[in-house]
Amino acid sequence: MSFGQAVKNWGAYLFHFSGRASRSEFWWIQLFWLIIFALYAVASFISLRFFGSDAPRSEAFTTGEGIIVALLVILSLTMCVTTLALGWRRLHDAGFPGFIYLLQFVGIAGLGIVPLILCIMPSSPTGIEYDKPVDVNRP
Repeated sequence: MSFGQAVKNWGAYLFHFSGRASRSEFWWIQLFWLIIFALYAVASFISLRFFGSDAPRSEAFTTGEGIIVALLVILSLTMCVTTLALGWRRLHDAGFPGFIYLLQFVGIAGLGIVPLILCIMPSSPTGIEYDKPVDVNRP
């Protein structure tokens, strides 16, 4: 699956926890979020470098900053939920139950790496058991 097809497919199934996602779809979307994060980091650096942060502040946020913070919160929540759904579907494709992806949120000595390792696994024919009838013909 190409990058464009992966983004298109991901966009069509943003909040779907049923069905499956191929390895290429999963990793292209991880690259997509890495690019978004890098652009945000560069924009933040430029903003701090050229507009400074040492000016005295009389109020918590200006209107423009408040809008930017609200947009970042919405983007972050969207990223979390859609990445969770994609990882859930990726584990289905590898033949594992999707709830294992929740181990990422457990802070116990290295358990968070388990879902990542399972997402590297190849597709499994047993993953079809996680498809609902509407998911069968889905890419």
